[in-house]
Amino acid sequence: MWVEAMQNIMSNGSRLKKRILGSILNAKTPILKALGIPSKQQLAGYERRVQQLARRINSLGRRLRR
Repeated sequence: MWVEAMQNIMSNGSRLKKRILGSILNAKTPILKALGIPSKQQLAGYERRVQQLARRINSLGRRLRR
């Protein structure tokens, strides 16, 4: 639930919302950990995986168009 909400903000939230989310992640890491919300490193890793997937999908799309 929490992670989905954060993913939603990261994917189609405004810049301000992203900044607010980022500051919450920075300031409240112990609180987030206590609530079982992934740490900043885990979110960064998740983001990296999503970007890799996006690149793979884009390159596949390019290959299909040729």
